[in-house]
Amino acid sequence: MTKIYLGLFALLNCAVFLNCTLTRARNVHLVDHRGYMRRVINEAMRDVEKMGWWNLDIPEFSMVINEDVLHWPVVGIVYFRHGFTTSIQRLEISNSINQNWNWNVDGTAVVRVTGSLVMHDVVVGFDVESHINNIVHHSTATFRRATLTCNIALFKNMHTNEMHVTVDVSHPTSSNRLVFMPSDNITQVITALYNQNSTFTGITQWGPQIFEPIFLDVVTNKIEFPDVCYDCPVS
Repeated sequence: MTKIYLGLFALLNCAVFLNCTLTRARNVHLVDHRGYMRRVINEAMRDVEKMGWWNLDIPEFSMVINEDVLHWPVVGIVYFRHGFTTSIQRLEISNSINQNWNWNVDGTAVVRVTGSLVMHDVVVGFDVESHINNIVHHSTATFRRATLTCNIALFKNMHTNEMHVTVDVSHPTSSNRLVFMPSDNITQVITALYNQNSTFTGITQWGPQIFEPIFLDVVTNKIEFPDVCYDCPVS
């Protein structure tokens, strides 16, 4: 249960008006909101790890090729299938963790706690099937993202206790290239023509489809919400 601490000014207001509510507070904040966000992120990532990082997958996509390479016509279509995360080198919680209070038109208070999780060296693997010049080729490929950033926002209506979570996964431009096994003339052409934004939709969907339900479960059932303090030093 969330506790409420009152400074001297707020106590006097409550004594005079006999109606101390969140909407009357001039200086209200959560106690140790940074520690709270770190605990939430750590618990959520433990749940993701238990689920399996391979569930951070990429839907099938394709690319059409119709090029002339040194007088060699290369025509066909390439399918990238069964894409999933094969490795993540490191997870880092950003030091920038903030809280913001807002009041709705009906007078209810909503607090938002925001933070970021940076995923370093994320490698995604694919099964690749190419139909080039009427010949079918099979291979595997990996693509590395130096960083992916999960921007996390936790909302709580302080009157109804309703919790809401949003997780937005950013997808920065990458200078990395596809790595094929095995490599041949066909895969070299695919590598040269590959659109690095092909995984954009799949990666951004990790936020609402995978991370948000896990974070909501954590803040609802596992990690207690911080206490509320009026006119206390910000921690």
